[in-house]
Amino acid sequence: MKKETIKKYELQDFHRFIDESGDMTFQHEKVARGGNTITVGLGASASFMVGMTYVKEDLNEARKKINDFCKDIQDDSKFNNIESVKRLIKKEGKYYPHAKNDPKQLRELFFNFICSNIDFTTQVVVARKSAYLLDLLPKNNLEAEFYANLTSHLIKDKGKYPKLVLNIAGRGNTTSNANLKRSIDIAQERTRNSTNNLPDIDASNIKFNVQPYSNEPLLAITDYALWAVQRVFEKGDLYFYNLLLDNNKIPLVLDLYDTKHYKNSENYRTKRNPLNMDCWLRAKNKG
Repeated sequence: MKKETIKKYELQDFHRFIDESGDMTFQHEKVARGGNTITVGLGASASFMVGMTYVKEDLNEARKKINDFCKDIQDDSKFNNIESVKRLIKKEGKYYPHAKNDPKQLRELFFNFICSNIDFTTQVVVARKSAYLLDLLPKNNLEAEFYANLTSHLIKDKGKYPKLVLNIAGRGNTTSNANLKRSIDIAQERTRNSTNNLPDIDASNIKFNVQPYSNEPLLAITDYALWAVQRVFEKGDLYFYNLLLDNNKIPLVLDLYDTKHYKNSENYRTKRNPLNMDCWLRAKNKG
């Protein structure tokens, strides 16, 4: 009889680091000249996305690498005199990476740093905001269902792990306990309906660790990966996404509601089928 191999897990195998990017506003009202109220826009972004990072090395060592990077930036006059960095240090008492706020030269430095020094991969689920999507979601609990639906895709294939700790950047109502539990419910349903024989997800094996973004250095990896993907959809900028792709750091971007590419699962964007300029949503909306 062939002896069954038992998978040996390390502590880092049980941890994932989750953050979000974009906003969940589908439309807003604006009073035009003449007093008429009109419905306009997609909110601040044309998409909303959730990312999950798997750090494949000792977590404390990875944290130390990022903390040491931050300390070097904090002590470097080339950076600590930049207004956004100076303001952050004054407010928080320390510097920590945040792609949206970091200056261009620092942003590129951190991207290259994590690609060269930390063993990780990040998966991202993207939702294009559209009338099609709006029709799919319940009107009375839209934001909660929206977030839970995206997050469920990130955890639906994690049933093989005897335990899972989801370290989540706290973002107000979207990361409430009820929303996170709802994401497990949806993931369990997806697993049951899957044709890929995915292992069942035991909710009792999953722990949510919601915390301020600035408390967990490894969340910066997810934040930066999300920023790179968001740049593709919002700006048509592939540079940083391609940097992550070339370094095998972003194996999957699931473009969840890209109905045009559902055939043959072409909305699953991998290294063989990467994001491209056709994913630029603002270009379409302007046209």
